[in-house]
Amino acid sequence: MSAADSFLGRSSSGGWPGSLTVHDRRRLIGRGEEIAQLCSVWQRHRLTVLCGASGSGKTSLVRAGAVPWLRSRRADVLPVASVSMGPSEEAGYPVAGLPPQNPFTRTLLEAWRPREPLTRLTGLSIADHLRRRVHVRDVAATRGPAAGPVLVAIDQAERLFRDPDSRRTRGFVDELHRALEAVPHLRLLLVVRETRLDDLTRLFKTFDAGPMGWLAIPSVGREEARRALTDPLEGSRPPFTDAAADQLLDELSQREGPAGEGIEPVLLQLLCRPMWDRRPGGAREITPRDLPDVDEVLTDFCRAAISDVAVDHDLPSPVVAAWLSRIGHPDAHDHLDTRDGAIPFEVLDALEERFLLTTRRHGGVWRHEARHPLLVRAIDRVRREDRPERESDAATRVRAAGRALARGDLELAERQARAALNRSGEPDMRVRAEAESCLGDIACLGAADEAAIRHYRTAAALFESIPDSPAAGRQLGAIGRLHLARGEGHEALEILDRASTRAPNDPAVGTALALTFWHVGKPRAAQAVLREVLAADGDNPEALQLRGEILADSGQAESALRDLDRVGSDPPASVRAARGLALAAIARPGAIEAARRDFEQAVAEADDNGPVLLRVAKGKRETGDRRAATELASQAVKASRPPLPSHLRDEARRLLEEV
Repeated sequence: MSAADSFLGRSSSGGWPGSLTVHDRRRLIGRGEEIAQLCSVWQRHRLTVLCGASGSGKTSLVRAGAVPWLRSRRADVLPVASVSMGPSEEAGYPVAGLPPQNPFTRTLLEAWRPREPLTRLTGLSIADHLRRRVHVRDVAATRGPAAGPVLVAIDQAERLFRDPDSRRTRGFVDELHRALEAVPHLRLLLVVRETRLDDLTRLFKTFDAGPMGWLAIPSVGREEARRALTDPLEGSRPPFTDAAADQLLDELSQREGPAGEGIEPVLLQLLCRPMWDRRPGGAREITPRDLPDVDEVLTDFCRAAISDVAVDHDLPSPVVAAWLSRIGHPDAHDHLDTRDGAIPFEVLDALEERFLLTTRRHGGVWRHEARHPLLVRAIDRVRREDRPERESDAATRVRAAGRALARGDLELAERQARAALNRSGEPDMRVRAEAESCLGDIACLGAADEAAIRHYRTAAALFESIPDSPAAGRQLGAIGRLHLARGEGHEALEILDRASTRAPNDPAVGTALALTFWHVGKPRAAQAVLREVLAADGDNPEALQLRGEILADSGQAESALRDLDRVGSDPPASVRAARGLALAAIARPGAIEAARRDFEQAVAEADDNGPVLLRVAKGKRETGDRRAATELASQAVKASRPPLPSHLRDEARRLLEEV
């Protein structure tokens, strides 16, 4: 498979060269055979891996090649997704403002359901979403069940290895495995850098999905690149003359090894883009006199990329340029010691994502290198420039903090958020509010509840002053949930009551208020709030779950099951315990056996959860297992994560007296 895809036109997103998207299909020429090969392997294997170096064109091949090719043949292809560890920039919710969810799962579901409110996705598993999609598709089929595969692609899968908490990565992989088991039609494609291929193989080696499909993208040859430049493409861009194409390729072939090998797609795209921009479709051919000054274009590109990486990682641009200049030296390697210390891997990774570096294997060891000799010269020119350092404004720093948070780098995210506060003034109230909310997220992810509450409270006051009452309400909702998680029900109730007046139609705030009412012993008030939430959003998973649990606790078994059966196939321990309790109370055939299975799994996952243990104890009493009921009720009274609310503690003690 060749790799002449990402250089064939400009990215539809503009800016520095990036990957082509589904909208750029007409710019992806000469790729019919390769696209067909990828589509064939993807459709035939339950798990397929596409690998290659950064900038080799993996993403473009999938997004601008395979996806539109498959959709033109009416295949069921979900939007290509990437995963990250941080909250979505568009979400509008602080981390503590929603129920816990694996961040990789959340970002995957957001990509698949971009117009869906985030509150509708919490509690939903990958398998649940795919099962529902297949069900809707099959119901809509006019000639019986639609037997075609469901095609799912996860791009930049190397991001899974950035998470310092491997449990989240392992949990996400397990969830993908369960989805493959639950949806026989599912075909999963993982797109990964070749440097992470061994890691990916180890991570997915437990998959029982049959033979794995493999595809690798090698480097681009000169003749292939030349044809891509000179062959016309339906008038969407002017072609190069033979002389112009040869002159440009001569410039890009300056590297060690056999002449003509190693054309870099991303550099060719970078050099061609301004000419295609100036000469839209139908314009005359591009001749040698139309070619840009290669050194000037690449120097501008390197300067912008270095500046962006420096801002993202809170470093001076000259330091990053100096590191890059050293890496470009023949004797350099990827763990260089500099006056400022060793080059952080995160910076090397960012420079590779920006196409300044690449990674090649030397004697069995992967080492970072400059992507091309032309870039070595351009980087050295940037290093020697005497330009003033670009000062980042507060908004830029907040965005950089969000990107660091998405990478899981809490320390860098905090530095960036605090830098944003130091750079913002009175006119920047929203930026200050976003920076404070980001600091709250960082503290929350670091299990520093007091600091998180303090930052969220400041953010709420700033949003209130703008004014942006819904945003202020979401911050207060996060504070309320944190108080509730610590067993401070009455404090949470007071804060969530204020949150609901500022964000009266927000389902996350409403459900948190209902949960707090239940916690302080007011189940009827909780049900009243949940009725309002579900009247506006009948499929809200958290509201359905909570109402089902409350109904099970109050002995309304049939009503509880109607809600709990809609929660999903991979529910938390609290749902399993509530469903088991409801099943134990009805005379349905097989209900007792199903209840016992739920109880067994709920106890295994309870992890010192008081309400879960009490529900199982009540269920065991219903099934006549008094000894187990006594033991579990005793554990529930002593539980601390979370502890039993006072009214449930009294109920547990009454149960102990009865049995």
